[in-house]
Amino acid sequence: MHITNKITLFFTSILVFLFIIQCSNDDGLFQENFDESMVYTSLEDLQLELLQNDTIQFDLPTDETDTTFQTPGGIRLIFPPNSIVPIGGGNGDGGSGGGGETPVPPYTVYVTEIYKRGDFVRNYFQTYQEEFPLVSGGAFSVLVRDANGNLMSVENVQAFVPYKTKATGYVNDMNAFQFVGIPTLPGYASNSSEIQVPIVYDPTSGPTGEFHHANIALGWNHIGSRLNMTESTQITVKVTNAPDYFDTRVFFVMDDFTMITEIYTIEGDQLKTLLESVPKNATGKLIAISLIEDQLFFASQDITINGNDHFDLTVAPGTLEELQALLETID
Repeated sequence: MHITNKITLFFTSILVFLFIIQCSNDDGLFQENFDESMVYTSLEDLQLELLQNDTIQFDLPTDETDTTFQTPGGIRLIFPPNSIVPIGGGNGDGGSGGGGETPVPPYTVYVTEIYKRGDFVRNYFQTYQEEFPLVSGGAFSVLVRDANGNLMSVENVQAFVPYKTKATGYVNDMNAFQFVGIPTLPGYASNSSEIQVPIVYDPTSGPTGEFHHANIALGWNHIGSRLNMTESTQITVKVTNAPDYFDTRVFFVMDDFTMITEIYTIEGDQLKTLLESVPKNATGKLIAISLIEDQLFFASQDITINGNDHFDLTVAPGTLEELQALLETID
């Protein structure tokens, strides 16, 4: 009986030892709620997840006849004959802007459209021309690839864009802007340049009217009007628990209009807007998005801009779905 108890204790000890070894190799038991799908190597990686269902595509068999597409968001795109051209123009001899491949049909047209303020944030876009805030009438991107996958340019393509933003008082004073630069870099839309294309608002077309863009550009197009600021100022923001601002983006979303400011200039341990680039007495929401140790953190805070204000935000861990839900509420 004494020998039997020793044998039983021996085998029990072995089983406990093996269980401990197995547990030490099982990170899931030691990293509570760890989910590899929530690991993001960069804010650009996060953005791909945020935008994965945003772009739609159309097939264009030929550009020899007039073709009209209508997007789910309501944009009508009209491609006239011979509207697909090599980048740089010309007849496939290289043109002046690079590319130059002779277009080979059929073509694929990729379209993304933005109206809601939360969607501008998801795309990391601010509505600015240099230091001047713009009230947005909407933004859309058009890319075209030919049968060989080459990126093509467009000429004389028209867009009729539904009025779905907050732009009361500005609809008859809209201009065409083209975003210039790399979309993922901070302050991307602040490099937008005005292009000499008339924007005409027709209040009788559709439920709320629409804007006519007479000649769209390749890539991102923005319909906007300079915000009238009686008094202007600047603000600073500190994200208190962000280790640095390499993986942090901060936006101010105005209440009254579709106007979005990205606050991206680093000054010590805080971020600042450009001088005199935000309106005094404006109300809105600050949104901070950060990656800390490859995990998503974010925060939002309602603010009033009185002049030379400083705001502190502390970001908290959250899921992609929770961030999407927050941005979805900002119309």
